[in-house]
Amino acid sequence: MSAPTTPPDFVSSSLAGYCVSQAIVAAYQCGLWAAFDNGDDKELRLATFRDAKNLEPGYLLALVSYLEQNQVLEKTHAGEDLAIRLTERGRMLVKGGLGPFLLVIGGYGRVLSSMGPLTTREIAFDDMKARARDGHLVALGTDLASRRKGGNYDLALDRAELVPDPKLVVDLGCGSAAFLVELLNRTKAKQGLGVEIDAAACTLGRKTLADAKLDHCSIVHTDIRTLLEQRPDIEGTCDVVTGLFVVHEFFRAGFAGAVAEFTALRRLLHPTNGRLLIVDKITDPLDAGQGDAMSKVFKLFHEFTDQALWSREEWGRLFAEAGLAVAFEKEVIGPAGHTGTVLFECKRKR
Repeated sequence: MSAPTTPPDFVSSSLAGYCVSQAIVAAYQCGLWAAFDNGDDKELRLATFRDAKNLEPGYLLALVSYLEQNQVLEKTHAGEDLAIRLTERGRMLVKGGLGPFLLVIGGYGRVLSSMGPLTTREIAFDDMKARARDGHLVALGTDLASRRKGGNYDLALDRAELVPDPKLVVDLGCGSAAFLVELLNRTKAKQGLGVEIDAAACTLGRKTLADAKLDHCSIVHTDIRTLLEQRPDIEGTCDVVTGLFVVHEFFRAGFAGAVAEFTALRRLLHPTNGRLLIVDKITDPLDAGQGDAMSKVFKLFHEFTDQALWSREEWGRLFAEAGLAVAFEKEVIGPAGHTGTVLFECKRKR
């Protein structure tokens, strides 16, 4: 009979998780994960990597040693010829698991570290709004997370592909434009348009489009709320409009404000062919006490950016008030078992 196991200590395990997350993002910022070529089982000589990146030797060694202690890296040679490679855990991270770390720790780290001052009213969110998020890491983290097969992004692409002969597809909050590239490739649309408010993300997105040689696609640097002011020519011409984890930002304005914003989105859609594909969170699993850990994190940092999430019923009322009919709806279980994500496919009410 085996001895009973002791449950992990809450304090030490929580602190360890925090430090490991920070170390993973720091290693990304140093270029360490990119050096492993998509997770291949290769050795990396630390001195060569350090010199090429002009990194501080002591800090790099401390970072690598900590990641080794947490079974993300392993040393293959010691001493002056120190070399490292990825463990199985590290390969999983590089091949698909890095995105959430970049999104939460990198993208929303300032928000999470400001929860105390925000709660005590030492600072107000409006005062830090412009620097609350790291747009580049939000875009990149979302991009990397989207490459994980079998989840909501694949379903959105599948539904978009069903729209016949699309002339124009639009991705709201396009970030790195990786999803926009896939959307164009899958739908064979004549034109593509990405909409992004963050300048750093726009730069990343334009590079993605250039690398993909998609000269029939462009990115507009604007808030999605002002898209029709910038591009009045596309009103009523969009065959597919996607909004992946972005339109919940409308909820800051309350129900009436969100209805107004979705009414404007409806104006983008082609009267008969147009489809609005929304992938976003619902609170139903959390409200029932069944939400997974990542859903709880997602809800937390959005509440501290004044973006309360809504239930499935509230989403339905919103669409109805905005003149949109739900043509298809499906809850999606994410690649890591994440719950509470739904794809809504909407069209204009007749």
